[in-house]
Amino acid sequence: MCVNVIDITEHTMSSAFCYYDPAFNFLSLGHVSAIWELEFMLKIWEKYNPNLRYYYMGHYVANCPKIVYKKDLKPQ
Repeated sequence: MCVNVIDITEHTMSSAFCYYDPAFNFLSLGHVSAIWELEFMLKIWEKYNPNLRYYYMGHYVANCPKIVYKKDLKPQ
């Protein structure tokens, strides 16, 4: 199980946080959930809000092992 909390405004969608059981680290759920959020954003943009343009992954702290996966995602 993976849970994402997002915030959607008129122009942006922000990933507030994502959490999951560490036993599933091998699945790279941070990466998978970012892709899912982008697909979800595209659906919202297409059906409901053509002004939705920006996706923010939330805070990045370089020395925090729980969110270090964000450094691998481009563009930044």
